Amino acid sequence: MTRKERMLAFFADQPVDHAPHCVFAHVPEDRRFGQAGAEAQMEFHRESANSFLKIIVDLRFVVDFPLQTPQDWKAFKGFDPNEKYFQTNLDLLKRLLDLNQGEDLVYWTLFTPWNHARAMTKDDAIVNAHTYSRDPAFEDALKRLEDAVIRQADIFFSEGVDGMYYASRGGELNRFEDDLFQRYVKQYDLGVLKYINTRSKINIFHMCGDNLRMDQYRDYECAAINWDIHGNNLSLQQGRAMFGRKVMGGLDNLGAISNGTPEETAQETLAVLESYGKQGLILGGDCTLAAYAPMDNIKAMAKVCDTY
Repeated sequence: MTRKERMLAFFADQPVDHAPHCVFAHVPEDRRFGQAGAEAQMEFHRESANSFLKIIVDLRFVVDFPLQTPQDWKAFKGFDPNEKYFQTNLDLLKRLLDLNQGEDLVYWTLFTPWNHARAMTKDDAIVNAHTYSRDPAFEDALKRLEDAVIRQADIFFSEGVDGMYYASRGGELNRFEDDLFQRYVKQYDLGVLKYINTRSKINIFHMCGDNLRMDQYRDYECAAINWDIHGNNLSLQQGRAMFGRKVMGGLDNLGAISNGTPEETAQETLAVLESYGKQGLILGGDCTLAAYAPMDNIKAMAKVCDTY
């Protein structure tokens, strides 16, 4: 099987010859965009032998005004496809699609509306306060963010992206009560998810953070789901039972693969595969690897998966 054939078989619930796998790390600031950025990501993809091309980005909406109070959100007008930072990311996508030439499935990293709001305030204390305020101005901004994320996704799909790696935040038990999570985080997560599922049936949902309210994610429809098994005390097997869908992960992203040896990484990889099997699993990290994760460790993980 080619990598693409393997992933298509995986999503179609057909047998795979070897275990699918994918890990990723942020690229250096000076190689983030343009042709240099595309080549840096493609170089990582090819060296790691990832089973699909997961484009790692940090595309958040750019604002040139402070968001100190909920009322400040009135200045956010929504998505502008001509905005420079969006166009820079769109250019990166086009360059990567050109380099990929249809060889592997391509995933874009898409962030949830509340996750965008968190990044835009640049301060957890501020975005938490805005959420607790229940101010209509902040709620209206989340509606605009939902629309903006959907419009982003629409463009990326039209360019040729096969699926979204849809990354959430805001579900930590120590951040909000259930009613706040459902009103300001979950409903907008689901609004975007409902749309992207009309464009692709192979989207992956990522729950970012420790100590998450895991049961609240049961109705997030996606082809595969990824979470921090170590920070949430929920194993891959338990997650498969809870969510009833394919899973991604298994490795501590800051463990052996980032800070150990190739031998330790291979041992951890094999242990995950021995306990779970290669069907219904994309072996990967709990989250993004450390930027300094040795490529020799990543290759050791890939070798185990590609021969299992």
